[in-house]
Amino acid sequence: MLSKAAEECSFATHLRIRCADPQSICILFQPTERTENSMSRETLRDAHSHVMGYIDTDASGAQTARDSHMHLLGRYDPQRDVTRDAHARLTGSGNQLAALIARAAHR
Repeated sequence: MLSKAAEECSFATHLRIRCADPQSICILFQPTERTENSMSRETLRDAHSHVMGYIDTDASGAQTARDSHMHLLGRYDPQRDVTRDAHARLTGSGNQLAALIARAAHR
């Protein structure tokens, strides 16, 4: 399970995520892009504007997290309110996709 507490930074487009370690990561959520199959994509960037990963949302609200190389990291099921990793193992309750991306970006 990922332990995560989120709080807003001084800018509305940022989300600060604190993981189990005492360091914090500030992630920039870029505006959502729409693809032709009615999916939307959010690009997550670090404080230096490097792409950390992407979150795709389908028409039903289900979300998929991918790293900067488009490798699958996990999925969020809004009906069950759970996040599972790329191997379908339960990661935690609620939407933990940004934390999965932040963890993968710092490996």
